[in-house]
Amino acid sequence: MSYFNRFIVLFSFLLIITSCGFLDTTDAEKETTKSEDSLTAPSNLKAEIGSGIYGGDVNLSWDSVSVASKYNIYRSVNDDKYFQFLEYTYFTSSYDTNVEAGKAYYYKLTSVNLDIESDFSNIVSVSIPNASFKLSDEKFELTSLNFLKVTGIVESTGNCVANFVKVTYTMYKNDIIVDTNFTYPLSMEDFPIGSKAAYSITFYDLNSLDAYDRYETKVTFTNVYE
Repeated sequence: MSYFNRFIVLFSFLLIITSCGFLDTTDAEKETTKSEDSLTAPSNLKAEIGSGIYGGDVNLSWDSVSVASKYNIYRSVNDDKYFQFLEYTYFTSSYDTNVEAGKAYYYKLTSVNLDIESDFSNIVSVSIPNASFKLSDEKFELTSLNFLKVTGIVESTGNCVANFVKVTYTMYKNDIIVDTNFTYPLSMEDFPIGSKAAYSITFYDLNSLDAYDRYETKVTFTNVYE
């Protein structure tokens, strides 16, 4: 067989192999690129109200993504549309303590590896209940200096989002505010329901109290962090 004929046979053989796809590496290259450029989104994201140091924090947890180096957490307040970056973590759980009573919080997250960020996980939400308190043993005492002293017991009757409470009294004279005073933050033992604290408030600026005028007080409660 001449060299020319051998060349024709070899060329035909290579052409057949190529047409059968044996030397086509395009699909393999695409698969490799896809595996390098994609990252699995976290799954099974859960949120629940915790009972941490401050009470009322939101506990987040999710399943691990094996190749993720960290996770980006996003949060939206009162709807599931306007998410903003909250924080990142290297773990599969996190805690959001910056929450307020009466609001709903929505969360979603992504997994991150180097400069690659995955699609978003499922969205979860949790609503923080309003705190509630009641007063008992309330007493009003008019001192010799014409000061009005108010004492009593404040008791937690519902969920709270802080570990202290501030009691505020507003004094009205004939429906007009004449003075406002409040307690220092009272510790409520991380707010288990039924937790109690004694309080005392003194009004110093009432001047003369007229027996023919009508006086009343209005009480408000404020959760505070200390």
